[in-house]
Amino acid sequence: MNRTNGKIAEKSKEKFIAALLSLMKTFTYRDITITQIAQEAMLSRRTFYRLFETKDSILEQYLLQLFGQLAAMYQQNGKKDYWDAAPLFFSFWKSQEQFLMLLKDNHMLYTLLEHQDEYYKVLLLSKDNSHPVIVNNPHLPYMTAYSMGGLINTLIQWVENDMKDEPSDFLTYIHSIYKNA
Repeated sequence: MNRTNGKIAEKSKEKFIAALLSLMKTFTYRDITITQIAQEAMLSRRTFYRLFETKDSILEQYLLQLFGQLAAMYQQNGKKDYWDAAPLFFSFWKSQEQFLMLLKDNHMLYTLLEHQDEYYKVLLLSKDNSHPVIVNNPHLPYMTAYSMGGLINTLIQWVENDMKDEPSDFLTYIHSIYKNA
């Protein structure tokens, strides 16, 4: 693919993502069709199927982008420790509150957990492409389940509570439990 086509494809993907998110403000996710998404994006269904398999793949793409942004924030801020990075994790997701509420309203917060392995790799690879947790490590699924599962389930609980609580409060409490365990 030449660079022009690559740029056009990326712009088209962004239009499809924006279209889906816009439609989710009015319609339930389940009721949104590919035709609606294509019309909202002002692109063809053919273009949609060239770039995505399903509307779920739009959400997967968007979530990978968000975790990529989070990884860039970690790298920028030099966050290496789990407890040092956790406040940044919640700060980032607070900036995505509108999207998270769309997921909540559509009973789709579980999608945050569906691809946690991929998200974890994005976060780890942002630090070091040869990170020992990724390279030939048979225990990666356990590490992912423990660290990302805990963060994402805490995020889901926070969103279910309409993000009213201050993350520093519940993180301090959780950290104190781990320190004293």
